[in-house]
Amino acid sequence: MNHILSSLASAAALCLGGTAQAGLVTFDHPSEVIIDGAAASYTEAGFVFSGSAGLFGPLDTIGSAGTPGLFVLAGSELKLTTTGGGTFSLAGFDFGLNPFDPSTDPSPFLSVQGLLADNSTVSLSLALGSLTGTGFNQWDNLRSVTFVSANAGFVLDSISAVPEPGSLALIALGLVGLAATRKRSAWSGLKSC
Repeated sequence: MNHILSSLASAAALCLGGTAQAGLVTFDHPSEVIIDGAAASYTEAGFVFSGSAGLFGPLDTIGSAGTPGLFVLAGSELKLTTTGGGTFSLAGFDFGLNPFDPSTDPSPFLSVQGLLADNSTVSLSLALGSLTGTGFNQWDNLRSVTFVSANAGFVLDSISAVPEPGSLALIALGLVGLAATRKRSAWSGLKSC
């Protein structure tokens, strides 16, 4: 009986945890930008990039190793969220100076700001140059991430992020565990009769 309950609990955990798979955004779909008035969005791998229309977009050969990437013009703000509005973790991304919007500033930089679920923020300032990668250790429980560079255009590529399981999924998993222990207690009582 314990084996059956363990199997049921494991199956429930796998079903409920399916939303927490890592997403890798590679900008392989340049025609997927949706323009709505002055705003635009691009959706891939469970994530949405939003900003002003005409100031960003995926472009072939601008990313790592000649692959597609996302170009963003100087002074533009680009926001990253999940498609369902849930929280996520940011694992890393490639970034660099946009060759089509070069900077006259001798020290161009990219500002990255994360809004956490508790409304606190984390931020990072990165020097813009050749396309390179960066990783994160403490960027979890994010509601959004904003990328902006006032003094240069930039390129983003290979964004690795993980949607976090929703509260309802965690509650459901807890209920499955509670039901399993109650069933185990009832079964033990019957065996002792």
